[in-house]
Amino acid sequence: MLRVVEPAGESDDAWDHFCELSPDAWFWHTSHWREYTLTYRPDLESRSRAFTVVEDGETLAAIPLMVEHHDNHAELSSGAGPCWSPAFAPGLSPARRASAAIAVYRQIDVVAAEEGVVRAALRLSPLAHDRPVSGESFLTDTGRNGYIDISLSSLVIGVDRPLEELRREMTKGHRSDISRAARSFTIDVFDASSITDTAFDEYRLLHQKAAGRVTRPAATFQMMHRWVQEGRALLVTARRDGEAKSCALVNLFGRGAYYSSAATSPGLREPAGHAVQWATIEWLQARGYQRYELGLQQFGPLPHDVPSEKERNIARFKRGFGGSVVPLLTREKWYDASAYSLALEARTRAYADAVDAEDINDDGR
Repeated sequence: MLRVVEPAGESDDAWDHFCELSPDAWFWHTSHWREYTLTYRPDLESRSRAFTVVEDGETLAAIPLMVEHHDNHAELSSGAGPCWSPAFAPGLSPARRASAAIAVYRQIDVVAAEEGVVRAALRLSPLAHDRPVSGESFLTDTGRNGYIDISLSSLVIGVDRPLEELRREMTKGHRSDISRAARSFTIDVFDASSITDTAFDEYRLLHQKAAGRVTRPAATFQMMHRWVQEGRALLVTARRDGEAKSCALVNLFGRGAYYSSAATSPGLREPAGHAVQWATIEWLQARGYQRYELGLQQFGPLPHDVPSEKERNIARFKRGFGGSVVPLLTREKWYDASAYSLALEARTRAYADAVDAEDINDDGR
């Protein structure tokens, strides 16, 4: 008999082991990311409502659900973004998986009612172990349970290919900038075997300098430092004259990697960030990683997403490294008609204003 266990009746180690085996999970599902998200935005008052679905002592599904407060209402969200999709045990028969999915989405509705939330949002990671199958199941399950589509796009580079091929896929400008940066900067890749307190503190201070302020609690940087020490992340630093000028924090899980955070010295005109990305790709390729996700791709306004010019430029910079633009499957469900009407009105107005203000076509390069 299926039963829901909340809070999840497993230790963090057991939860994380389940995530390592699940074809639907990535680092975002683990207790490490949950801990980070609960700390990341104190203003959201984030609380975990993670739960598992169990049958005869076997965990069939797990979801790192979270409730947060946005202005004057509550949502099922994670760090102000969507929660991550349910993860299912490997090797389930279609019937057992379907039963587990019914239990998962029913419990999400129960949590929504208990918390008085107006909206739930879920997202599937492009780095899920078996993304094509996971994606089809995610769309089917959410569609059956009243979710509507607000998907975006992300960029993923297949790094399990020769470096020469990966470099050819880049734009000519990016290849030139990487070569130019190699003459000006020294690149260090810090992993579990080489990270030092000094190296990580350089990144933290550069992050503060680049933002002009402290943007998040110190505890989140401590967690990131620990991730590198434990082999869950890389820190890549470009230096000139011994001073850190650009850094990137890259998360690692399974055979995938994600470009999580970056900081560059204000006013720096040289392409240090290009060299940091190429050094990251070289490191991943040499160690048998398969996919490197650089993140969100925004080409122009959508009815549910109106990017700024800066956001579109960042996306264009990332596309210069090659790779493929892939779906970032995201769906939402509304539990309050008035809240939905207000959100739809705001989205429609923002989209209409964007269409009216600019040419929405983007050449995609």
